[in-house]
Amino acid sequence: MDCSEESSFNKRQFNLMLDRITSFLESRSISFEKLIADLEGLIEILEIPEDERDRLRTKWGVLEDVYAEALFSGIRRLEEDDVARVEQALQDLKELIKGLLMQCH
Repeated sequence: MDCSEESSFNKRQFNLMLDRITSFLESRSISFEKLIADLEGLIEILEIPEDERDRLRTKWGVLEDVYAEALFSGIRRLEEDDVARVEQALQDLKELIKGLLMQCH
C-alpha cells in the first residue's frame, strides 16, 4: 500500500481505530454499539486500496454480526462465546491495522 500522499491522514485514522479498540477492550469506556459505528466510519474514510479496506471490513463484520445476533435475540449482555468472538476479531483487527500502519512508515 502506498501511503505517500495520504500517509498522515491514514495514520491518524488507523491510530483512532486502535484507540477505540483499546478503549473497548481495556476499560469498556465506549459501548459495543459505538465501537462498531466508529470503526465502520473510520474504515470507510481511509484512503487505501479497496482490497485493504475489504480486509478491514471482514474483521469488522464479525463485530457487526455478533451485535445483530444479540439484537435479534433480545440479549442485553453478550454470552461467553460471543465475547470470545468479539475479542478475537478485535485482536485480529488490531494486528491488521498495525500491519497497515507499518506499510505507511
